[in-house]
Amino acid sequence: MPIYFPGIANVSLAATVKRPIKTFELSFNMNRTVNGLTLPIKCYMMYGVSLGSCSYNGARLCQIMNDSLLENLG
Repeated sequence: MPIYFPGIANVSLAATVKRPIKTFELSFNMNRTVNGLTLPIKCYMMYGVSLGSCSYNGARLCQIMNDSLLENLG
């Protein structure tokens, strides 16, 4: 079943790093509520991008942000 989102979703993240880090991982958990029933949305690959409840390592997040900046600021 396709997931339709009627609008733009903005996500922001702020962190203070107090020591050097070699890598990190970020996990998103997305749910959809249908008729009062909350269902998890699993991680899907679409056009080379992971969408849904996915985990990303530091290198992958940097690549996603770099691609997004190039596309939007190009």
